[in-house]
Amino acid sequence: MANNPALVVVWAVLGLLIGGAMYFVLGGNPYIHMMIGVAGGIVGGSYAAKRRRS
Repeated sequence: MANNPALVVVWAVLGLLIGGAMYFVLGGNPYIHMMIGVAGGIVGGSYAAKRRRS
């Protein structure tokens, strides 16, 4: 079953917030932290949605 596109956007925005927090805490390149945060948010959100459906 495909994920709801609205949920994917919400997960990506939450990933941006996580990436921003990582950048402020760790420093470094903000774009890399944002990419890691967005990827982690989408993967984590889809995993949680899959676990809720089962």
